[in-house]
Amino acid sequence: MILGLAATGLLATAGPAASADYGFVGKTDQAVMLIDRSTVKDDGRIRSARALMFSRDRRFDPKEAYTILAYEFDCSGLASKIDRIVVFDETDAVISNENTSASDFQAEKPGTLGREALSMVCGTKDYAVAQGMGLVAAKAVAALFLKPTAQ
Repeated sequence: MILGLAATGLLATAGPAASADYGFVGKTDQAVMLIDRSTVKDDGRIRSARALMFSRDRRFDPKEAYTILAYEFDCSGLASKIDRIVVFDETDAVISNENTSASDFQAEKPGTLGREALSMVCGTKDYAVAQGMGLVAAKAVAALFLKPTAQ
């Protein structure tokens, strides 16, 4: 019972919050990433934050709409690790919730979305768009970027 309540609490804290303040990090041809600026926490040289990812690739689960990643960033080491991966469908229902906190920090290569997120969370780079947005607006932005291009 206690374990179930703890898991529910973890899920609730990882879910899409109504008070989220998503800042646009960047995009590739396959994905769009935003950071929930309201979740950024500074614990010395390690900072944590939640990232919202939209991906064009749904080969693992066609119902997947977006993913929230609970990140830890080592600002001085230019590395990150993901503590939790929560995948949602189009109705914001959880498809999967994976605890990955035992993972190791990995170096973030320049030019990647992960490195951009690290730079913004660690304060060495400003967000491209100063104003944050909620989940509905974030979904609309991702849809625009990931919209199939005419051939």
